[in-house]
Formats: sequence, structure tokens, C-alpha cells
Amino acid sequence: MSLVFVERMGGEAPGPGDVEALGRWVDTLPDPPRPLERDRDAARRGRALFRDPEIGCARCHSGARGTDGRSHDVGTGGAFQTPPLVGLAERLPLFHDGCAETLEARFAECHTPGHGRIEHLDDGQRADLVAHLRSF
Repeated sequence: MSLVFVERMGGEAPGPGDVEALGRWVDTLPDPPRPLERDRDAARRGRALFRDPEIGCARCHSGARGTDGRSHDVGTGGAFQTPPLVGLAERLPLFHDGCAETLEARFAECHTPGHGRIEHLDDGQRADLVAHLRSF
């Protein structure tokens, strides 16, 4: 959290109790309303890919909010807590360093081999995954 707040957002380093207090406050915020699915068929196909154990998305992005609440090192610069996927399309850029300015970029220039096995997916399948993520 400190890295994102200081490096990406230009804030001052939080004090000892600040991170915990901020976390408690964030947990009280309601989830944003789920968007209407633009292409239900694409979102359905993307959901199947997302849940496919060979791809591995749902291993960490589990539950109704799309997070297991744990920290993982997926090759993006250290261990970071799995973020909830609810409202993901409204929280761009993605990743601690902001490298994914779009959901599509998450599966292209910002993909790391430790963050899901998507190398074998074609452009249509990646678009289906994006459609599913937009539905959170």
C-alpha cells in the first residue's frame, strides 16, 4: 500500500497505524453497482476461462468480490494482496505500478508468467476474459 500511495499517488509515507486504519475504513465502503454486461455471451465465455484451473485466475481471485485476501508474488515486483475485482473497470490503471492503463493491457504488455497461464489464449479469448472482468 505504501508503495502505491507514495510512488504512484505522490502521498507521504503513512505512519505506523495509518495503513491499518485506512484498511478498516476501506472495508466499510460499499461495493460499486455491477455494470450491465455489454456482451453476455462474451462474458459467459470469459467466466469459463477465468474459472479454468489451467489458466488459474480463480485460484486467487475467488469469492463474490474476486479476492482471496492474501498476498501473492505474481512477478510484478513483490508480494501484493489480491485486489477485489468488483468495480475493476472503474479503477484504472491496474497493478501497483499502474502499467495496465486498460483491461486489455492487463493481458498484453503487463502480463507476467506468474499471473495466470494465458499465453496460449487467442485474441478472442482474451477479449472474453476482459468482458468477464467488466461484469464484476
